[in-house]
Amino acid sequence: MSTNSESSPTVRDTGPHSILLVEDENLIAALLASLLETEGYNVTIAFDGSAGLDAATTTRFDLIISDVMMPGLNGTEMCQIIQKPAHQAASRETPIIFVTSTAVKPNLGCNYATVLAKPFEIETLLSTVNRYLLATPT
Repeated sequence: MSTNSESSPTVRDTGPHSILLVEDENLIAALLASLLETEGYNVTIAFDGSAGLDAATTTRFDLIISDVMMPGLNGTEMCQIIQKPAHQAASRETPIIFVTSTAVKPNLGCNYATVLAKPFEIETLLSTVNRYLLATPT
């Protein structure tokens, strides 16, 4: 797992599909990354929207999973910036799965694949990830 964090940048390739995980809660980020890596995915963690934006616009990912509510640049703002024409077509077309504690599907103002409400079942997350990655060539 690679992390976009000043404290411990490490890289470990674990699979053919790459996922950018943008989550400001360290424990949730670590648990989700571990789960996804166990399933064979290569996961990069960004701990806020700004780091997520930097990663998404400099590295090609097959999928982005992002929290909506984060301090500073939130998931919605990150999504809107990524999808601007100034960015590479690959990053603009990357499916984005939002996770949020809001029970109602929010109007996020950007093109996203789906929203998962927290808490969600692990099986729901994995089936959702698999559904969008199967539609995305490596």
